[in-house]
Amino acid sequence: MPSLEGLPYEEALTLISQAHLQIRRVSRSYLPGVQEITVSSQYPLSGSQVSQGTEVLLTLSVPSTYESLGQKSASVSVEIPASAGTVRLRITVQDRYETKEVYSNDHTGPATVEQLVSGYGMITIRVYFDNQLIREDTF
Repeated sequence: MPSLEGLPYEEALTLISQAHLQIRRVSRSYLPGVQEITVSSQYPLSGSQVSQGTEVLLTLSVPSTYESLGQKSASVSVEIPASAGTVRLRITVQDRYETKEVYSNDHTGPATVEQLVSGYGMITIRVYFDNQLIREDTF
């Protein structure tokens, strides 16, 4: 596992991608005096042996001025057709600061899943069936 702590967020994302790892969750701490978005902690820990595809949890230090930016919310409705059989439905949200998984569960079609999502700035919502992107919406 590469060392990500102290790195700018964009640089950490590049290293995660190069190591063939996946972002599982990102949380934020808004701190006065912070000048840029940086990684303050990570899991798995730096130097740990990990396999390709391992999910990474990050905590970011974010300038407190970012906290005042408007948050948007939306309801996502996903139709799972009967022809899909049983699928792992995943919904991710990418906003100005992070990409996070907001929903993950197995469903057998036909079914409808409703999920409330939120984020800051421009938001991109991605819907996956069995890790295959089936829909992407940006607002």
